[in-house]
Amino acid sequence: MTIEDDCECNTVCPQYDHCICIYHHDEGYCDCTCGPLQILSERVAKRPSRSIINICVKGAELSAVAEFLSRYSEEELFIPAARAKTKITLEIKKTTLANVIEQVGLRIGLPG
Repeated sequence: MTIEDDCECNTVCPQYDHCICIYHHDEGYCDCTCGPLQILSERVAKRPSRSIINICVKGAELSAVAEFLSRYSEEELFIPAARAKTKITLEIKKTTLANVIEQVGLRIGLPG
């Protein structure tokens, strides 16, 4: 299997109840957080919202997903307060960062 195929929660973090993995097509690498925001990689570069990614989220709170995605997004991300603790589970391949941000229910705002 390629790193792209391996970049998902059941492969990287099978023993954790919550996990977030993102595969960056432009650079060909995987970054995951398992459990309570344990960062597995510190390789971070801000990307435009049109960047193509794969994402796998298993049982993570929306606030954790927002914090994780904000490491990569050039845009400022906002969380609807009433949904901050909502558990998110999803797996999407070859989509844009903007689509994931919209699909999980985050809002994009002006930086600063």
